Amino acid sequence: MDRIDVLMKTFVVTFGGFCGYFLGGWDTTLKVLV
Repeated sequence: MDRIDVLMKTFVVTFGGFCGYFLGGWDTTLKVLV
């Protein structure tokens, strides 16, 4: 289970960084996640 949790966190961080880079900030990422 810990492994899946780490993978999820890594995915979220990577996805967040991707959105931040292309869409202009963590604000967009937070809107997507929440």
